[in-house]
Amino acid sequence: MISGKKRRRLEAAAQLARLQEDCNRMRRQLRELDLWLPATGLQRQADQIIQWLEVIDQRLDLPLVVTLVGPTGAGKSTLFNALAGKDELSPTGYERPTTRKIKVLCRRAEDAAAVLGPDRQAAWDVISAKGSFPDQVILMDTPDTDSVAASGHLELIKRAIAISDVLICVFDAENPKRRDHADFLAPWINLFSGTSLVVVLNKCDRQDQTELTESILPGFRHYLEEAWQVPVDRLLAVSARSHLKDPAWEPGLRPRHAQDQFEQLHQLVWGNLARPLSAVRTRLANARHLRDYLATAIRQEADKARKQLAKALEDAGSLESMALGHSLDALASDAESLTQGTRIRLYQLLARGWVGPVGWIVAIWSRLLIFGAGAISLLRPGRPFQQAAGLVGALRHRAASKEKSARAADPEVATAALQAFRSTVLRRWPQTADLLVEAGFDPRVRDPEPVIGAATKLAETISGAWIVALDQRLQKAAARLQNGLLQFILNLPPLVALVWAGWLTLLHFVKGSYLAADFFIHFLAVEIILVLAGFFIIQMAVQFTVRKGRLQRQAFARLQSESGRPGVFDSLEVIRQATIVRKLVNDYREFEPD
Repeated sequence: MISGKKRRRLEAAAQLARLQEDCNRMRRQLRELDLWLPATGLQRQADQIIQWLEVIDQRLDLPLVVTLVGPTGAGKSTLFNALAGKDELSPTGYERPTTRKIKVLCRRAEDAAAVLGPDRQAAWDVISAKGSFPDQVILMDTPDTDSVAASGHLELIKRAIAISDVLICVFDAENPKRRDHADFLAPWINLFSGTSLVVVLNKCDRQDQTELTESILPGFRHYLEEAWQVPVDRLLAVSARSHLKDPAWEPGLRPRHAQDQFEQLHQLVWGNLARPLSAVRTRLANARHLRDYLATAIRQEADKARKQLAKALEDAGSLESMALGHSLDALASDAESLTQGTRIRLYQLLARGWVGPVGWIVAIWSRLLIFGAGAISLLRPGRPFQQAAGLVGALRHRAASKEKSARAADPEVATAALQAFRSTVLRRWPQTADLLVEAGFDPRVRDPEPVIGAATKLAETISGAWIVALDQRLQKAAARLQNGLLQFILNLPPLVALVWAGWLTLLHFVKGSYLAADFFIHFLAVEIILVLAGFFIIQMAVQFTVRKGRLQRQAFARLQSESGRPGVFDSLEVIRQATIVRKLVNDYREFEPD
């Protein structure tokens, strides 16, 4: 059976794994946003935070590391000695720098080795405490951040902060607003959650008590919160020297009052932080804070661009709709030429499906539309030159008719309509691109080539679909015009006349009498009139079907409805990334900073 301690440890490990996955997901998303300039800096932050989370994961069960950081004269080493209960653990005095190595106070040296690593121990002075010193805490004192040897110490200090779980920032009450020290700490402050960041104003005994309470502490808190852009929850005024076994006060330097929060700090370090599982909880809180900090940084950057992105995406949508309207207008402007070709193709389809006398006329008419009137001159005898000219005219008309017929379903028709789409996009794209640049996107998004490429890709995609869509409309129209009932109604009169004339002819033949030639002439005239009347009705129906590019518009509308918007901007990388950035404002809202 798993003990309560192990269960809580497993639960903490699972929470830490989820926090790491959250940060990895943010980093992966940032890597996709190569056109959004803030993503580069945010990605570096994500990389660093993921590294810190890996360190936390590796050290989840190790003792808690509490580090003191401060500038020259802040009394940092004195505070270290006071907390340790031994006056000379870390050297103090006026010679600078007093602390030249990282002083590490722990119960066992192996605890420090596990935290620091074997390759770092040469730069660290490890002090093993005896007796009742808690084994859950490691206390570290660092060199001054601004000492004469600061350039050699800064790397040590940064390494110490990077492995710390609790940071105690020490300031001098006689000169608290040290901008250099606040600025040095600013990049590291966000590593620590509110409970893991402690600000100590040392030497508070040197100030007037009323001024300290009413002016210095509130003003100092406000100063730090502006400098660090985080709330300062733990601000303690202490007199570290008062808690040495031998303060060795110089004449006239004894405390001016008894206001001192050292015991509160002592209880925090050796009481609260030394409790079982405190290290796990503190590190987990820091990990959650890091995750929330990254999410907040991403959300804040995205929020800065929110208005411009909303306007840019709105402009892109209206631009695409406008461009589509222009492409339809271009299609309509070519309706007459398209209609002729569509009419020819429709008659060809009808010729395959119609039967009977009217069907014969439809078949003949579909061929005449291709060869044209030039073919008639071939039938005129005795005029060889006119016959030759008629042959050439028929062939030329056939070529032109076939061209129109083919053009009606040519992919170039769709491409031509999209030429208007592309020209509109190129004319209006700079306005949208400027909004994207204002939102933090790389100025190269102004380059129209990707837009042209997207429009060209769309033209290639839609070309094949255009042929299918138009052919479907033609097939549907042809099926409607050659249904069985219509064919029966239009073929019935000439067939009845033909049967009637045939019956009379047969009847008179059997009786041995013959009909007059005038009967057959009148019958042929009536038959032609009836057939042409049926064909005239078909012509009217065809004309109604193909008028003003109706079939082309229907095909284009169907193509549009099946694919939604044309999709130029959906496939455009900058629009895809802009859509993602706009969503970032809400995607990480659940990760509120502690």
